[in-house]
Amino acid sequence: MSASFLAAAALRVADHKAFGDAKPTRTPPIVLFVRHGQSMHNISSVAAHGDQGELAELYDAPLSPLGEQQVAALAGHPELATAELAVVSPLSRAVQTLLGAYPDAGSRRASPSCPPVEVWPTMAEHLTDSCDIGTGSNELATHFPSFDWSVLPEVWWYTDDETSTIDANDSRVRYREAGFMEPELRLRGRVDAFVDALYARPEYAHS
Repeated sequence: MSASFLAAAALRVADHKAFGDAKPTRTPPIVLFVRHGQSMHNISSVAAHGDQGELAELYDAPLSPLGEQQVAALAGHPELATAELAVVSPLSRAVQTLLGAYPDAGSRRASPSCPPVEVWPTMAEHLTDSCDIGTGSNELATHFPSFDWSVLPEVWWYTDDETSTIDANDSRVRYREAGFMEPELRLRGRVDAFVDALYARPEYAHS
């Protein structure tokens, strides 16, 4: 999975008054996938020569300066402005990308063009490198205080049987010392869960 967030536009009712008493029809829901901007991991040497987890700054890698410019260009995008829901991965670069598109997301004074935001860990990238190991929910709450992280487990990314599910730092130690990857079968299950969650949205209820 590589999309950082998606903007799900709710079903729109087309009122066909020109057709007399015909019932309104519904257009299919529109889902817009947005990939994150360039990250620091994308431009690091490990991206080309192999990631051994030695660089602390590349875990949950944030956007690069270019990436910040890229996501800032999303603000005011006409299609994103019509969205009625935004769903985002908890990875920092994904949240930064969403905030580029909707600078006041999560704020009580959010603009009318800013949809409600939900954080879905099923949207996290396939864990193969250090950049795919996230930041604990408690720390995310300090970095991005406008969002509600209370429903997110402290360790929300994939961990193997030898890695703690409550200590966020243990994943970084474990990856650096032994390395681990998310199995493809586990990834496919997560993708299925993501799709099921989309179909369960009220926007799809009457499609």
